[in-house]
Amino acid sequence: MKIYAYQRLSAFEQDSDPDLPMGFSDPAELAQIINYCEAQGWAEPIWIRESSRDWRAGFSQRLAAGYTGDGWRPAPGSDVVVHSLQRLVNGAQDLLLTLDWLREHDVCLHVVEFNAELSQTRTLIRTRVDSDVMLASLARVEMRRGAERMRKVKHEQRNKGRFLGGTKPFGYMVHSNGKLVENPLEQRVLKQIRQLRSQGHSLRVIARKVSTPVAPISFKTVQRVLQRDERDGQPTQQGVKR
Repeated sequence: MKIYAYQRLSAFEQDSDPDLPMGFSDPAELAQIINYCEAQGWAEPIWIRESSRDWRAGFSQRLAAGYTGDGWRPAPGSDVVVHSLQRLVNGAQDLLLTLDWLREHDVCLHVVEFNAELSQTRTLIRTRVDSDVMLASLARVEMRRGAERMRKVKHEQRNKGRFLGGTKPFGYMVHSNGKLVENPLEQRVLKQIRQLRSQGHSLRVIARKVSTPVAPISFKTVQRVLQRDERDGQPTQQGVKR
């Protein structure tokens, strides 16, 4: 009998430690899975970790007949251990379809956060999982799917140069197409700020020199401009980083 420990990560999740054993992204999850397997009297499982997965596609999709895409599938007769439902499925319907496939192929699904074999593949004894715990777990799955969808949309919009809100960077304005474009007047002020900073002037002096009665500039604005330049690593006209 093969024992698999499975974890599914999206393209937007970052590893907390790239050198973590077996490549699992959360040390606490890793330890709890190992403890669960030891409690069952199993040897170390086969570690399966999938990253850069699109969470709009449920796990059950790869199990459907005729599916030709990529993605890991458990071997018939095996046991699969996951830390939580959100590491496997993307919703309640996906869970139901996945459980149906697992039972048909004699695969047991163990969920560590429930401390239970959820699929009841090889037993007639009903698995007892507190309903509140189950609902909370499914709620986290749904929240994750919504967050992943939002991150994907923002990522695509940002790649298209769209301004997604927040504080507009000084020197730019929002075009009617939603993209940031240079503001000629503020760009001239930016040039002055950089020149004065390269000459060693303080923030308050720079703010006073570039301000006009019509367009006053605070030292906080000057500070944000210079911090942004430093973050971007741009040199001054004299070749000194601001």
